[in-house]
Amino acid sequence: MKGSYGTPTTLFCDPDGKELSRKPGAIGGSELVKMGNEALVKVPGDHVSVIEWVAAKKALAESDEAFGKEDYKKAIEAIGKVSKSKVKAIAALAEEPRKKLDEKGNALLEEAKGTIETDKAEAKKLLRKIADQFKGLDCAKKAADALKELKD
Repeated sequence: MKGSYGTPTTLFCDPDGKELSRKPGAIGGSELVKMGNEALVKVPGDHVSVIEWVAAKKALAESDEAFGKEDYKKAIEAIGKVSKSKVKAIAALAEEPRKKLDEKGNALLEEAKGTIETDKAEAKKLLRKIADQFKGLDCAKKAADALKELKD
């Protein structure tokens, strides 16, 4: 912030600290919102509303909690809400949890494949569970393919 200003003064700056607008004197809530919206238009990149951000963070927390409870289907559904966001910055938040879920599904898939020789019925049960619980992920498709191979 450069220059002199009296108090109160309302300033809006971009993420780099460049001043976007300045209003000396006290202002009301509606004027503050108007100034904020006008300043936001001047900021490049994706604009994320607080409503979108809070909803995404809530969905990520729900996914993490479901993952901890081994409710993978619910975890994937919550991640799906985030990944469908039109805001790229929010959709990108789903990438890491989705990868974590797919890794878990692949680990369970390897476990199921390891039981094929000793307990084919148990292997089929595990593969069905993976195909159902991890729907939409690569590991679910692999589990379904492995089930088809066992039927042949």
